[in-house]
Amino acid sequence: EEPAPVSTIGILGWMRINLFSSPLNILLTIVSVYLIWLIVPPVIEWAFIDAIWDGTNRDACLVENAGA
Repeated sequence: EEPAPVSTIGILGWMRINLFSSPLNILLTIVSVYLIWLIVPPVIEWAFIDAIWDGTNRDACLVENAGA
């Protein structure tokens, strides 16, 4: 008995079945990846890179016109 083809098992098989099984799924996958690509980097920058992590009091942590 031969093993299952690589395209039907593992992560590649899962992606093929769940993300690329129809033209609509392909479109939705591409749109989702694009939206994640647009949203995640600015959120990481805001939440971690540009964040003020310490200060002697609350006012030291505030930046003028900083949003949240």
